[in-house]
Amino acid sequence: MKQKSTSPGDLAATALVTVAFLGFLISVALAPDALARPVAAGQVVSWGIIAGLAMIALVVGVSLAWTLDRNRRDRALQSRDDAQ
Repeated sequence: MKQKSTSPGDLAATALVTVAFLGFLISVALAPDALARPVAAGQVVSWGIIAGLAMIALVVGVSLAWTLDRNRRDRALQSRDDAQ
C-alpha cells in the first residue's frame, strides 16, 4: 500500500481548528469581561461557557468528519489494492 498523502481537506480542518482555538485563547486573554457577561439578564450561563462548548463541538465535529473521510479513502485504497 502506498504512503498516504495529506489532502487539502486535512489542511483546511487543521487550519479551521487552529484559527478557532487561537481566537478563543486571544478572546480569553484580551476580553475576559466580555466572556464573563451573562447570555441574558439574570442568567447564570456566560458567553465564555457558550464559547467553550462551541470549541468542544467544533473539535469533535471536525475530528468526526476527518475520521469518516479518512476511513472512506482508506477503504477505497484497500479495495483497489485487493483487486490488483
